[in-house]
Amino acid sequence: FGVKFTSLSVIDDFSMSIKEGKYADILSTLSSADIDAAVNVIETIRKKFQDEVKKAGGT
Repeated sequence: FGVKFTSLSVIDDFSMSIKEGKYADILSTLSSADIDAAVNVIETIRKKFQDEVKKAGGT
């Protein structure tokens, strides 16, 4: 996908792009197992950022 996750806002922007169909051509070539694996990775990265924000005293 060529996306570097550096913050929660980047993850949110990427998620919105997927919902808007920006990556439909790439997603259409993947199996459902590959898509599930990609979603799991994104969710894990998102949780890591959320945990770091909480640890730093943010919301």
